[in-house]
Amino acid sequence: MKNRNYAETSAKLEAAWIEDEEYLRILQTMIIPCVDVVFHVKGDQAIYLAKRRVLPMASYWLLGGRMLFSDSTPEMAASRAVKRESGLDVAPSRFQLLCSHLYSWERVKQGNFTGRNIALIFSCEASREEIEEISRNLDGDEFDKEFGLQKFDAKRLKALDVHSAIKDIFNQMF
Repeated sequence: MKNRNYAETSAKLEAAWIEDEEYLRILQTMIIPCVDVVFHVKGDQAIYLAKRRVLPMASYWLLGGRMLFSDSTPEMAASRAVKRESGLDVAPSRFQLLCSHLYSWERVKQGNFTGRNIALIFSCEASREEIEEISRNLDGDEFDKEFGLQKFDAKRLKALDVHSAIKDIFNQMF
């Protein structure tokens, strides 16, 4: 059932494809809704972050950044984002809405212009095996595969130049 739902959603997205020129116009004129996912392991006082290689956030970051579409729930979008970026199939019911953030970016991947998005941030408890699987299978176009998915506790978050939103997310969780 999960794979059928994913395939159906993918087929609907293909049918509703927006051409690059129109998509660029949308990016330049609208706040884009999307989802991000922060993983954690039960019992750890830590979150797991990847290192993005692309704008707008080429640094330590969450998985996601995928848009919300009108024919799916935010949890389905989170599941789709994790599947696309790591290959891991996570049931939408495992994602818990944590908060939302409005981001303003100086420059985006699609061009030398500013961008804004509002992200629904979901937490997802994962097993250590799932964290390892995500780490092994991260999308190399988006993320630094050598870095993988790494554990960030309060001390490490403070020591590194991590976006303030990530620190806020950590503080909400712990």
